[in-house]
Amino acid sequence: MIRTWAVTDAARHDGAQLIGLIDKSNTAAGVWADTAYRSKKNEAWLADNGMRSCIHRRKPQGRPMSRRAALANAAKLQ
Repeated sequence: MIRTWAVTDAARHDGAQLIGLIDKSNTAAGVWADTAYRSKKNEAWLADNGMRSCIHRRKPQGRPMSRRAALANAAKLQ
């Protein structure tokens, strides 16, 4: 369910917008987002604020996704 959204120009990176989109008053701990929002900074911020990242891992460019990463992504759908 989309709870918040923002419109920015195309020069802005999607991942940099995540922190501003999170509503801390929401009681749900899981955060789902596109792979563009996955970064070390965002993952650390979510963990520090008691939230659980359900953001999928990216497929490596030019290579198949590892079985481990595919299984981790599948587990996040549940």
